[in-house]
Amino acid sequence: MGFRSITIVDLTRVEVGDDTFGELVSGSIFMAKHLALTVVATVLLCGCMDDAHVTLPSDSNSIRKRSIVVDISQCVTKQGQTVACSDVPTKDLQRVAELRGVIGAPATAVKLDNEKNLKDITYGQLSAFWSRIPVGYGCDATLQGIFPDKSKDSDNLNSYNFEELDRLIGAVRTAYRVPLWTAAYGLGDAQSSGGLKSSCVYGDVGMKVRGATVAEQIGTPIGSTDAEIAKWAKVVRQVTKRYNRTLPESKKDDSACNPQPGGVKDWWCTPSLFNIEFGRDPNGAGGFTDATKTNWLKAYKAFATELRAEFPYPGNDVLMLAPSVIVRSATEAQNTALGSANRSWLYDFIDYVVANKLKLSLLSFEVEAASPVEALNIVKAVRAYADEKGLKDEDGRAIRLFVTDLRLNATKIPESLKENPGRFAAFQGAFYTATKTLWQGLVFGATMGRVVRFPTQSSAEVDEATLAQNSLDSDLLWFDHPTEAPGNLKPTGWATFWFNRDFLGSGGGELDACVPGKVCTDAVAEARRKGLVEVTQGPDALGLTGQIQSDLNDGLIAMATRENCVSTDVDQLGDAIDCVPLTGNSDDFPAVTEGRQRVVRVLVTDMNVEVPSTNEVLMHQLRLEVKGLPNDVKTVGYRWARMNGNILSWLGFVFPEQGVADVHDGRLHVERTIAVPSMHYFELLY
Repeated sequence: MGFRSITIVDLTRVEVGDDTFGELVSGSIFMAKHLALTVVATVLLCGCMDDAHVTLPSDSNSIRKRSIVVDISQCVTKQGQTVACSDVPTKDLQRVAELRGVIGAPATAVKLDNEKNLKDITYGQLSAFWSRIPVGYGCDATLQGIFPDKSKDSDNLNSYNFEELDRLIGAVRTAYRVPLWTAAYGLGDAQSSGGLKSSCVYGDVGMKVRGATVAEQIGTPIGSTDAEIAKWAKVVRQVTKRYNRTLPESKKDDSACNPQPGGVKDWWCTPSLFNIEFGRDPNGAGGFTDATKTNWLKAYKAFATELRAEFPYPGNDVLMLAPSVIVRSATEAQNTALGSANRSWLYDFIDYVVANKLKLSLLSFEVEAASPVEALNIVKAVRAYADEKGLKDEDGRAIRLFVTDLRLNATKIPESLKENPGRFAAFQGAFYTATKTLWQGLVFGATMGRVVRFPTQSSAEVDEATLAQNSLDSDLLWFDHPTEAPGNLKPTGWATFWFNRDFLGSGGGELDACVPGKVCTDAVAEARRKGLVEVTQGPDALGLTGQIQSDLNDGLIAMATRENCVSTDVDQLGDAIDCVPLTGNSDDFPAVTEGRQRVVRVLVTDMNVEVPSTNEVLMHQLRLEVKGLPNDVKTVGYRWARMNGNILSWLGFVFPEQGVADVHDGRLHVERTIAVPSMHYFELLY
């Protein structure tokens, strides 16, 4: 190809040479002088890390080649086909399913945790869209706490206690996010507890973190008789009605709901709760058994009937998600045989909804997997079964899938990685990111990763210090780390951040929040022609090791998008101005972005930390090749950001390396020594 490269020799000198290890970017390089030492140090040191807990064999840190290929001339359609981009109408482009949901609100569940950094900085950086509440926050915001005495009148709002749910919904809405409320679990039983509010119960229902069992909140069953089930459903209806009608109506004359021009209304001034989830983990934390499964299915019928009686569809935005069964392996998901002891309850639910012609907005379930590929296979199996049974949503479309939790089964990763919090967070972040990449075109929405720490004991039984000490770690933020401020982002947070509308996301507008029954338009995304392009995955799509290999189980997982400029402005000389969305510290490097009319974004995850000998690999030599650039493109501005276990957190967003590269025959490539596990985001501007 005639590529040239810059080869790192030492920390003060660079030499131009042939294609050799250590290359930065093919072709001529523009690099700001004050970044030169930073870039050199990054290339030399990115993959090196100390592990005080294990002595690795001498060959464990050997460099192994990895490569992927992005063809920006080939676009992916909504049907999953790859065709020439010039032949695809804009409406048929497959846009990125952002899946930007988290579990929890910008409000702590452990009182001793610092909430300020979480509320003021970090939650916004996560760029979440959905926030799933209230599981993990104790009993007060579940139905057990909201309706503490099931003998009371469900139509009388004085029978309810909304204080904790108000706190959580208020925190989510004030942060301009969308709450997803889990109607869990059964109603409270103050009579049996002597008139006192019953406390939470915690126990082992299958939750494991880094291979260790962790207790989680266990609920009471929804009901054991038809009368109890009917009352439970009426309570759910009243809660939903209160946040969408009763509360806004009662506050309409408040000064907080009638601000001066430029002011902001308080969250309760407008409807605030549209996504209602039917319980969760019914045959685990939900308390149902094989003997009482029929009651669980009846409860959904009552749930759907009551909600649609109050909120007919079409005509409102209230969505019903169900049944949030946990699918713990691809083997379980693929076992659909009637009568099988290992058949998932999810399939029983699908059969029941179809047979009884019940209404359902989104099919929800939780996923536990040991790898992104296993998570993909679980979703494929669920998709296939739902299609086979003809499960439709309320618009008559094939039901859309919503994953309400994604858990990493960490039994197959090295022990040393589990023991190192930074590397484990990077591995988990890569797991989330790679899984979201593979779920494109299959999953409509997802909430994954706990924002805050959750108690594993009842606050009525232990003091606050003990509660904090034994709490379940946040997946996304640091709360108990000697060098990180409470509430700072972990590397895991990248899995949400990169999918927002300024980067890989759909481009902003209504498409991000489109709900059934609405006409979804997005002029910006349409004009940009923003969509997915073809990626040939690793581990070695280029054959750098002598053999071309493309195996998701053993290599890199990547995705890429392309988009056009939407501005027609020109500068004083009549030249087109830069209209690529600018993010990060781009103003320091004008040559990277000036006059660029298009952008290609590439997200690469590398979590292949083991080799056949079971020794760990801590570094890979990554080569990203991009082809299909227009013939008239001679240079490309590039920006690169990365996250791994060496970088425990970040505040704000920066691209630590930026430059300009020559293009030869419509191709360019980037080559790096990278840490494993790690995530990498590239922007190529032309």
